[in-house]
Amino acid sequence: MLIPNVHDRNNARAARSAVRHASNETIIVRRQNNRELATIDDRIDRLALLCETMWELLSENTDLTEADLQARFIEIDERDGRQNFRRQRTAHDCECGAKVPPVRVTCQFCGAPSNPGTLFDLI
Repeated sequence: MLIPNVHDRNNARAARSAVRHASNETIIVRRQNNRELATIDDRIDRLALLCETMWELLSENTDLTEADLQARFIEIDERDGRQNFRRQRTAHDCECGAKVPPVRVTCQFCGAPSNPGTLFDLI
């Protein structure tokens, strides 16, 4: 039978310690991710509630119907050529000729103010 020497025991202890440390780090990262996801879920819930509130106010004070809302929803969704329930933001041309990403307020090359099209392109 082989008797482990002191060096082997120390290596085993160091390995166990490293595994415990990595496990603890994983738990910490998982908890942080769960908190971030909960925050995102809360924001989405508030946004959905706000949209529903705005729609009810709008429909109560105009002649717009659910059918009008649905038709416009589909029209906007299909602007990128597909109906996928996603809003596709596209880059726009700057006066210097560069393509400016939709979330930028200025051109990344010349600094000129960008023209995103609508405020929703900045979201």
